[in-house]
Amino acid sequence: MSMFHRISRLVRGQCSSGRYIYSRSCDGLSSQIVCLANSEQRGTNLATRCTNKRQISTSVNEFPLSREEAVTFVTDTLEIPNFRDLIKQDELALLNMLLKRLKYTIPLTTVTILSQCNDQYKNNEMLFLEQCKEDMLSTRSGQCYWITSFFNALLNHLQYDTTVCGAGDKCYTGVFNIHSAVVVHNLGARGRRYLVECNPFHPVFRAVPLDFDEHSDSFTGSGKKWKYFRSGDGLIKYCNLIESGKKKTFQLTEIVEHGGKQWEVFMDYRTRRNIPLSNFTESCFLMMTTPLGNMYQKNLRIQGFSRAIGEWVTIMNEKVEIKDGNGVVLESVIVSSANELIDLWTAYFPQYPDALIETCLKNRDINRLK
Repeated sequence: MSMFHRISRLVRGQCSSGRYIYSRSCDGLSSQIVCLANSEQRGTNLATRCTNKRQISTSVNEFPLSREEAVTFVTDTLEIPNFRDLIKQDELALLNMLLKRLKYTIPLTTVTILSQCNDQYKNNEMLFLEQCKEDMLSTRSGQCYWITSFFNALLNHLQYDTTVCGAGDKCYTGVFNIHSAVVVHNLGARGRRYLVECNPFHPVFRAVPLDFDEHSDSFTGSGKKWKYFRSGDGLIKYCNLIESGKKKTFQLTEIVEHGGKQWEVFMDYRTRRNIPLSNFTESCFLMMTTPLGNMYQKNLRIQGFSRAIGEWVTIMNEKVEIKDGNGVVLESVIVSSANELIDLWTAYFPQYPDALIETCLKNRDINRLK
């Protein structure tokens, strides 16, 4: 009996050149398409490119996480009750522990986007930020900006000196700040900086020191070898080694040649540019109402560590895949019904109630699952 059916029975007792933003309002009556391939727009900030439908307020400048909430999350959710003693002993060691625990607790998902009418937030940033906080405290999470802004606020409450930097994703050439990460400053010594990638999709479980010259040391994650390369002032390229005889993963990605080997660029981090919270709220709003390539509104997705089975699980619509910590696929299945998908989803990630996933399936703009 497969792992999928074992866990299901446990719970239920049974077994291109152009890039576009597509916007559909929650009533399904209006839409907007914005081409991102225009050469005059390339290299601009996503949040300043598509703001014709909404004016962002600058009054909200702090993520609404209280110190008490941060302490409770670290103590109870991340299960580090002695964090006060640890930070006195070794700030970097605690930072790495917090990051690893976060990634083993918080998944990356589109549930937040698909489960509600997001137009309610376009004139109320604080309402949106409060919802983001609730998503994170409940471990239901969201996309990268949810995780990064929350973790940045949490680290601030623990007295880390942090900022949020923007990044360019491998799939969207010339579109900046579609991703984000935390930069920790003055850690261990004045001027020493570390890059903290909070997204559980990326197998980086430690803060990366940014004091290397040309490139960082290589490290292994998800069965692949990774390295950071410096490219200009503050620009850091996160790369995956292309093994001999293999091709790069994505056609449009950049290649870095080093030591007779080729490294595929997965992300560009602009580590010396601080992103204000207004950029976060704008980018999140764009994800929810003008999702890039239909990815966010049209796909029900989750990627994260399942404590129920002790492995990494990816669900993309009807495809469910389980991998071990080395990236080896243990099982992969295409589910045949919505009920089976809900059973598996809520078994692997019990923080999501059945009704929430049912709502996501109804709101999703595809009908492959009956």
